[in-house]
Amino acid sequence: MTPRDIHKSDGLDSEVILVGPEAERKRRAATRWGVMLVVYMRALAVLWLSFGVLHWAEILSPHDIPFEALPFRISVTIASLAVADLVAAVGLWLVAPWGGALWLATAAGELMAGAFVGGGFARGPVMVATYVLLIALYFALTWLAAQERERP
Repeated sequence: MTPRDIHKSDGLDSEVILVGPEAERKRRAATRWGVMLVVYMRALAVLWLSFGVLHWAEILSPHDIPFEALPFRISVTIASLAVADLVAAVGLWLVAPWGGALWLATAAGELMAGAFVGGGFARGPVMVATYVLLIALYFALTWLAAQERERP
């Protein structure tokens, strides 16, 4: 009987006693989806940071129609997304669970703004398809990373 067999009979995880190249190989294989999720979240963070900066540019830069003169529903939407996009970007960059949740809420809010508010938010079917794809990819990577962590 090997130490590994004894450890398994205790009902404990056999990964605890693995050392050397086999343990390193298993550890690296187990972080593949987790690393991909982190890279994806960081890429989303950069993208959402740029969206937040663009919203702030709409608020602060001079235009033909000043921000104060915009219809109330459009100005509130721009201001809300200007703050939410930047906070979501920080949460995504930190790979915090609240960052992913806030990003999902922000992305859904931007989709709803396009559908209900109109104005500059109606970006068309290509943008809607892109947001849906980004959200689906986030869910898929999150699920795969969770399955990888739970795998014995």
